[in-house]
Amino acid sequence: MDKRKIRKIAYGGILTGLVLVATMFLQMPNGLGGYINLGDGVIFASAILLGPFAGLVGALGAATSDFLLAYGVYVPATFAIKGAMGLTAGIMLRSRKGDSYFFKALTFLICEVIMVGGYFAFETMLFGLSVSVPSIMPNIVQGVAGIAVGLALTPIMHKVIESEKFSV
Repeated sequence: MDKRKIRKIAYGGILTGLVLVATMFLQMPNGLGGYINLGDGVIFASAILLGPFAGLVGALGAATSDFLLAYGVYVPATFAIKGAMGLTAGIMLRSRKGDSYFFKALTFLICEVIMVGGYFAFETMLFGLSVSVPSIMPNIVQGVAGIAVGLALTPIMHKVIESEKFSV
């Protein structure tokens, strides 16, 4: 196996763990009675570094955190939603190699729409509108935090790419 593939797998494992930690332990009150976490930002950082492989990183890290936090009912939805976010960001960022913050912000916004819509659909099917509608605003706040963290981590990921001669 070539060194780049090994490095990509190693970074994928590390970033999966960081998604887990950022989701479980890096939480802040959202002002709406709940908490936001920083896991989405790490998923976006993973997409910058790993391309579409970030789909697996996001799916495994976030779903494992739901499992460990005893939100077992959400594990399949989180796996699919966070996986779709990482995959979408990875594909979009790979297709356009530019360093434009605007393009990254737009990419991250599209991914957060996937998150809000995905959880809305899941919660509507499982619990009904009485649960899914009130969760929209906290999920939007979560999305804004994810975009902000992803953009803040962008320069760090570019330094890793440059220093490691890393290519996805």
